[in-house]
Amino acid sequence: SQGAPFADVYAFRNPGTVTFEDAVMQRFALARASRDPETAERLLASDLESANADIRYMAATSLLMVRASAGQPLTERNASSLFKIVELAQQAGASMPGSDAAFLQALRARANGDARLARDHVDRALQLEPRFFSALALRLDLVFDRALLFGQQSRAVCEATYLDVLQTLTAILDLSPCRYQAAHLDL
Repeated sequence: SQGAPFADVYAFRNPGTVTFEDAVMQRFALARASRDPETAERLLASDLESANADIRYMAATSLLMVRASAGQPLTERNASSLFKIVELAQQAGASMPGSDAAFLQALRARANGDARLARDHVDRALQLEPRFFSALALRLDLVFDRALLFGQQSRAVCEATYLDVLQTLTAILDLSPCRYQAAHLDL
């Protein structure tokens, strides 16, 4: 399955952990709600160049999420400059844990056909934010992809894949049912 991710960025998934001025939050919300990469890029252009590392990080991850949600694969050609902004913002001290960046790196690795690297990045996202539903959903999707490719090889591979699916589903089912915190209610 190659469905579009449905996560918001960290600050929207975890309200109150990072605060910005109302106008900044409105731009982020409008960009995400637009579901259109060109509109989002226009709305967030100034934020991508902000002196505030958190704003730059959130603007770049927001735009990458919009692109991914719109079905644009996050390849080197169309996303490398935004990933560089994320990396530089993290180096400059952005306070967000980096789960968005790791998740987006997983999407990029998957788009480039590197399932192992995608799995490593999604596992990193889940280390940083264990309740990140879209990362859990992507992890499950990667497990299913692996099962389709390798599940018939041996009983051991099949059993390991089955256990991986159960562990991921258990983590998904343990998510918060709070409407303002759980992106999984959009399903």
